[in-house]
Amino acid sequence: MPEPGWIWPLTRRERMWHIVFPLSCPFCGCKLKMPRRVCETCEKDVHIGRKEVVLLAHGIQPFDVYAPFFYQDRVRAALVRYKFYNRPDLYRFFGDVMAATLCFLQEEEPVITWIPVSPQRKKQRGYDQSELLARRMGKMWHRPVEPLLLKKKDNKVQHELSKKERARNVKGVYGAQGDIVGKRILLVDDILTTGSTMQEAASVLWKEGAEHVTGVVAAIRGCNQPGRIL
Repeated sequence: MPEPGWIWPLTRRERMWHIVFPLSCPFCGCKLKMPRRVCETCEKDVHIGRKEVVLLAHGIQPFDVYAPFFYQDRVRAALVRYKFYNRPDLYRFFGDVMAATLCFLQEEEPVITWIPVSPQRKKQRGYDQSELLARRMGKMWHRPVEPLLLKKKDNKVQHELSKKERARNVKGVYGAQGDIVGKRILLVDDILTTGSTMQEAASVLWKEGAEHVTGVVAAIRGCNQPGRIL
């Protein structure tokens, strides 16, 4: 778990690398003068801690979604850079924070999977941001990471749509693959806003026989309150 102030130490290898190639703060971009992960200013401004909402799969099945950050201010800016402005390197930071802050989920011994982008979107962007986060968490927790979902069509970009439009936009978009029956699954995505994408993906996994599904994202939209059912 992170130390007080949530800036935990770098590994010896990371410290050596930092001496040769100084790191930048993932939030403001300033060069870090010490071997730390975030600058002192952003450490004071950005709150880390367990955030939780409850979504409904199939409209009736409640399941939890956790995140270390609210999707606002500096966190939002960093995730926008990660997702849309060719900063795949940020997966290490966000994946490490997710793994450290939400480590209690390891007790369920889950199989980790992610909500995929379409093959066309991945080819255009060069990476799948949620897959990188999932694989980082799997590496940190020593848990298996499996591609249990596939995106069957390239739908409209979600962030340009209203809540009702988002729900319609993801209907029937995802399909299942691999062995799902009886598994406890940790479903990873980058951001949760209305919850439509997470609900649709979790519904597919439950329909295919998953024993349990828990969602994990880097950030939840700030207006969502802990325990609130969306």
